[in-house]
Amino acid sequence: MNELNKKVNKLKILRIKEGYGQKEFANLIGVSLSHYNQIENGKKDLIPPFVIKARDLLNCSLDDMVDQ
Repeated sequence: MNELNKKVNKLKILRIKEGYGQKEFANLIGVSLSHYNQIENGKKDLIPPFVIKARDLLNCSLDDMVDQ
């Protein structure tokens, strides 16, 4: 599994663990559902503003968002 897929899989796991659906999470971080789906599927990069909003919503550190 490549590094981007590891990051995406970890993000999805954390999102589900916190009880967010894709649509709700996308709305909360300010992106469209289509854009967020592309992020989770590894088609779009994780950009800093997105990562920071996601981190805050998921109550985790940036390190928690990626597999080490």
